[in-house]
Amino acid sequence: MLQKIRFDIYSYFTEIYTSYLSHSFFGKLSRSNNIEFNLYSFFYYAKLLNYKKIDSKPFGHSKGLLLRYDFIYDLLLKIYGNNLPFIIHPSPSGILLDTHLVKKISNNNHIVFINSRYEGIDTRAIRNFNITEISIGDYILYDGDTATMVIMNALIRYNFVKPIALIKESLDNNLLEYEQYTRPVNYNNYSVPNILR
Repeated sequence: MLQKIRFDIYSYFTEIYTSYLSHSFFGKLSRSNNIEFNLYSFFYYAKLLNYKKIDSKPFGHSKGLLLRYDFIYDLLLKIYGNNLPFIIHPSPSGILLDTHLVKKISNNNHIVFINSRYEGIDTRAIRNFNITEISIGDYILYDGDTATMVIMNALIRYNFVKPIALIKESLDNNLLEYEQYTRPVNYNNYSVPNILR
């Protein structure tokens, strides 16, 4: 597992991450410099790169808006040049997220999230920058930001949880975790099973 991870998050609305990333384990790991979070606003870079529009209607009969290829191209080249990190685009048509994919992605110490809204991003950006599309389930969300939080949560937990917890982890080895109980032993006519006592 990695000792430090850098996450670069590109979004229409970066402010929605502020509270989420500053509390609990995320905040603690960030303050200890184990994790670096960088938030990048599409609107800020639209002005910087002289783009009046960063999304547009797709060709064909599809409806909605796509993040434009030229904007993504200029944005990523400006930030990273030829040293591209591992890039993720949350999408319902992507690879389904599971514990095996989390382990695979965790080999990267620099991960970028491109969060689209509406209908996604131009396919040319996905192919040109070798962007990995990841799905968190067979349903549609308003944006990629919610999915990004889920993916980051899984990656961070895998990399920074105590090793003994990973050994006994739920969902590992295709198993689900057993039922668990706490005190009091008896309450409202429900009791902890005798075998556990």
